[in-house]
Amino acid sequence: MKHFLFTLCALVTFLGLSGKAAASLRVEDVARQFFPEDYDTLLVGDISVPILYSESTLPLARGVIVILVNEGNQALNLASASELAKQLNDKGWHTLISPSLLVSGTPSQASETAAPDSGDENTDGAAATVTTLHPMQDSLTPAVNFEASKTQTTLLMGVISNHISSHKGFRIVIASGMTAAQVLSAANDGTIAPPDSLVTLVPFWPQRKVNENIPGYIAQSGFPILDISLPDVTPWEAMTTAERSHAAKTALKLQYRQRRLGSMSTLTATGQAANTPFVNWLSSEIYGWISHLGW
Repeated sequence: MKHFLFTLCALVTFLGLSGKAAASLRVEDVARQFFPEDYDTLLVGDISVPILYSESTLPLARGVIVILVNEGNQALNLASASELAKQLNDKGWHTLISPSLLVSGTPSQASETAAPDSGDENTDGAAATVTTLHPMQDSLTPAVNFEASKTQTTLLMGVISNHISSHKGFRIVIASGMTAAQVLSAANDGTIAPPDSLVTLVPFWPQRKVNENIPGYIAQSGFPILDISLPDVTPWEAMTTAERSHAAKTALKLQYRQRRLGSMSTLTATGQAANTPFVNWLSSEIYGWISHLGW
């Protein structure tokens, strides 16, 4: 059997589109890049999510590695994820790649109410409240809604967990960017089943309060984490790089490793050949981590 379906994925971009419309565009995009036999779709609610599955090239597979690709994130694009999957297949792992899906932001809840003039009457006798923003606080509506996106991620991962329940072996999740932050948060809340191990690539969320929680999520996690930091992807990730490692050490988290790549020059290209040096490095790091865990 050349391709067999199973997965764990995270979400299609909703910016300016309904969930079904965005998912439809995502399927069309995948269809243009891959042959029909190379991908399938998974129905989550009323949304069809495209997934790419490939089997281990070794007779005895160690388990499943799910690669969650965060759209627009240079840390791991679809081309490099496909190349990474091939290398992991040769090391005895089934792999599944899924694009991420993020729910667009809603109007900001922060509002500013002017104080009444001294001559104004308050009929119920209650003083009007005044909500002011800190000078450095961002008053713009977030482009992506964190809680709504996490709800969709939880729903999706539950469906996929049921779908791959018949497969034996370990479950490893590789998540990049904003999707990594969502997986960490959902696992911390207990709303998703924790993976046997998680590999995070530049985990971040472009809102200060959410982003600052990421080191705590890592420190409190009960599963092994390989935390990969890449330069020049986003300043949001750089803000917590040192804090993530410090939080894990302070919490005496034994199965945690942080690795940093010195150069990101190969990640800006879209060609497969240009992605190869980065993918080779990433594959070696993941394989070394798995060997360290004894798998």
